[in-house]
Amino acid sequence: MAKPTLYDAAIALLGPGRSTFLARYSFDIRPATDDRPFFFRFFRWSLLPQLAALQGQGGLVFVDAGYLVVVLALLLAVAASIVLILLPLAWLPRGGKSPAAPGRMRVAFYFLLIGFAFLFVEIAFIHRFSLFLGHPLGAIAVTLAGFLVSAGLGSGISKRAAARWPQAAIMLAIAAIVGLGAVYTLVLPPLLGGLMELPLAVKIAVAVGLLAPLGFVMGLPFPLGLGRVSECASDLVPWAWGNQRLRVGRGRCNGQPPRHACRIYCRAGSRPGSLRRSGAPVRLGRRQT
Repeated sequence: MAKPTLYDAAIALLGPGRSTFLARYSFDIRPATDDRPFFFRFFRWSLLPQLAALQGQGGLVFVDAGYLVVVLALLLAVAASIVLILLPLAWLPRGGKSPAAPGRMRVAFYFLLIGFAFLFVEIAFIHRFSLFLGHPLGAIAVTLAGFLVSAGLGSGISKRAAARWPQAAIMLAIAAIVGLGAVYTLVLPPLLGGLMELPLAVKIAVAVGLLAPLGFVMGLPFPLGLGRVSECASDLVPWAWGNQRLRVGRGRCNGQPPRHACRIYCRAGSRPGSLRRSGAPVRLGRRQT
């Protein structure tokens, strides 16, 4: 007589051992929530070797191809970054730098963190606003437009910020970003929950208003860092600008990456309210007097 698998599963789900059953089950069958809204995402990475071994029996049909595409795209992006970002450093002249000039890898690391920070913060807001605005496409449009405009305004005052705080402008900008992120972590979920009944146009205005302060200060580290590099190692300015634009463009234009990245972001159990700016807390060198 066949084992009553479905009956045993139903009893386990309805009984006190529900949490243990969900944790040990081969696939992720936890109920969907606002933070994990994709009920059809049942794949676990730990199951991949077992499914690959059953390839001849159709085991790979249980693998969500979207995850594999993201991993392959990541590998291609890493390879492209090495070729297009790091290799050009070998052709740049090494002379003419001031003693206080930052190292090339330090500059690369700084602008790398800026690019990743923008991407991760945008992913968090897109995921949160998808529920608030009612559709992922609307959330992507509002988030990207809001960040681009507000970050551009922030970049516009970067020269005045650098002139007023020559040594501390970058660190002050990063502190403001971290502080606003902490406030949003606490305030954003209950605030958006209380405004769900507003008309769509009003909710878009609210979303843009919430994005503006954070986007404004997020627009400061890039021009401030670029200005610091231009003072100490002007030969690195075109390279620093180019590799930053490459990262941002690749992150936004390669097959709607926010949507794909949200898959992994949500699968990791991260809460979109946790808006941590991974920023660039790296000193690029002292300002010349």
